[in-house]
Amino acid sequence: MRISSYALEKVSTPFLIAMLSRLHYIVFLLAFVCVSLPVFAEDPFDVIGGEDHTAELHDPFEPINRATFKFNEGFDKFVFNPLVVTLTFFMPPVVREGVRNFFCNLNEVASVVNHTLQGKRKGAGRSLLRFAVNSTLGLAGLLDVASWMGFEEMPNSFNLTLRHWGVSPGAYFVWPVLGPSSMRDGVGVMVDFFFDPLNIFLMTQGKKRLLDTKVIIAMIQEKEKYWEELWNLKKEAVDPYVLERSIYYQKRHLLYSLDEGPQPVE
Repeated sequence: MRISSYALEKVSTPFLIAMLSRLHYIVFLLAFVCVSLPVFAEDPFDVIGGEDHTAELHDPFEPINRATFKFNEGFDKFVFNPLVVTLTFFMPPVVREGVRNFFCNLNEVASVVNHTLQGKRKGAGRSLLRFAVNSTLGLAGLLDVASWMGFEEMPNSFNLTLRHWGVSPGAYFVWPVLGPSSMRDGVGVMVDFFFDPLNIFLMTQGKKRLLDTKVIIAMIQEKEKYWEELWNLKKEAVDPYVLERSIYYQKRHLLYSLDEGPQPVE
């Protein structure tokens, strides 16, 4: 990857982090307002029942979504992309892999809870075992020792729990900064946030700055995996908004098909 001289010389990482640390509060506030509406609304927000395997979710908020998409495009271009390029330059692959393993290990707790809520004992046991092994032998999750031992990851989320309970996706929605989602996915993200033990610890201890930093790093490591390819695809697309929506649908259906796959054997 070529490193932009602008990214290295002009971008102030502390300044960008300060900006990001305020944005995630706005995102959670907007998410709370938007996902509260489906309980009282009808067709566009239908959340109980409905088909979950349609080719595409309905997009009744397209004008709002397109405006948010434009904002996200500018945010990625001037804030996120330069920040990722800068951090990638200073963080070698082995460090980035360790950070990714660390966050994946924290996510195992959410997987344990959601497997349990869905009645999947084997999945819950697998996730609990992975968390115990990687938190100890894996140096607080920096190493994925459990996978080396043959216990592959079986991620789960509250979004999938809601789906298991019969809650339909609801409308397609583009969140500020976070990007494409659905009403059900938005609820799932918020609930899973509170299943993260580090989030709870930092909140109860009043470690606001550490929580800000943790959330930002988690966002970066999640988007860092595919941002360059997606950015290049959108530059060539006739309608980048439709392209991103289509990619989200494909990713969503792949996730659901994997969720319906076989459970681990005892």
